[in-house]
Amino acid sequence: MHCVRPVEVKVASSVLLKTRFIRDIACMGRDVLSRCRTAVTQTGGPVYKVFFGDKHTMKKLLTIFAILGLACTHQAQASLADQINENQTDWLLGAWEADIDGNTISLSYKWVVKDHVIASHLKTNDNETYSLIGLNPESGEIEQTGYDIKGKKSTGKWGPKGDMPMVTVKSTSDTGETQSMAVAFRRIDENNIEAQIFEVDASGNVGDFSSISFEMKRKKEKK
Repeated sequence: MHCVRPVEVKVASSVLLKTRFIRDIACMGRDVLSRCRTAVTQTGGPVYKVFFGDKHTMKKLLTIFAILGLACTHQAQASLADQINENQTDWLLGAWEADIDGNTISLSYKWVVKDHVIASHLKTNDNETYSLIGLNPESGEIEQTGYDIKGKKSTGKWGPKGDMPMVTVKSTSDTGETQSMAVAFRRIDENNIEAQIFEVDASGNVGDFSSISFEMKRKKEKK
């Protein structure tokens, strides 16, 4: 049998395999390696060289790695959809509209990557902003990043304000000027919400009381 160039495969130690299921799969991998010692060469530590010439062995190893990958996926951090369902704030998804002294404000939230990313679109008479909302896998915080039609960038974080979902946003213009504000949403019923705008100080602290509030009505989204 002719062997081609070997590849190195690392086998995790049992200390790192924290669930019984993963430990059992890892043992299967070690068993495969131990049964083909004529086809492997130990190079120090838990590192082995497996020759592609042994197709049966490689097929088993690939199957094991696939199962391990699935097992690790089940232990992954909660998704944005999980956070929304846990906090019962899915009622905010959809399209909303308000009329304030003849000025129309349109706001929508919709999934663009199922369970992971929401697109936000805010439109007023003189401006328009597009943002993406997702869960930061490192911090576990819900973050928002967007740009308006004038090139101004905004970044924000979502969190609770009492029992209301709230986003605290900081925007920066092309001249370096920054502004901060927070917007919380109160559910009135299935088709009506109230938007409450709060001031944010230089330290990032949100005021206790809203400075402006207005109602928004659900509207049919354009397909």
